[in-house]
Amino acid sequence: ERSVPTAIFSAPIHERLKFLKLWVDPSIGEESCDIRDIVDWNYYRERLSNTIRKIVTIPAAFQGVENPVPRVIHPDWLQKALYEHKHGKEQMKMTQLFQKAEGPQPMTAWDIEDGGIARSGAHPKHAIKGKAKKSRLRVSAGMPEAIEPPP
Repeated sequence: ERSVPTAIFSAPIHERLKFLKLWVDPSIGEESCDIRDIVDWNYYRERLSNTIRKIVTIPAAFQGVENPVPRVIHPDWLQKALYEHKHGKEQMKMTQLFQKAEGPQPMTAWDIEDGGIARSGAHPKHAIKGKAKKSRLRVSAGMPEAIEPPP
């Protein structure tokens, strides 16, 4: 997790071992104090793969070229992105969503905006006859005035 100065690997073995035990691992021995034994190779392979993926394989896939670096696999999201890139982002038209009905269709639902009256002419049991009009009060200079609703 820490950085180790690379100059330590060119130092004499006893100094190298002393500092590597201090910085890396106290149980490190003389046979494993080489830089190749200490480096986290999986981390650097993953970073290199990500860089190759960004620079080479993803642009190649969008250009229709087969993966030029087969050891670096494509990410999972790339197939969906390629499909969208190839087919475009087509939005459905309103005419595709709805179809014209054949002839007049009887309405079976009651519309609240029509006052509970069905459009086919039949009246429900509890049709709304009309609204009760209430007068409102306007307050000006402390005295309320009655305002009649508009006809």
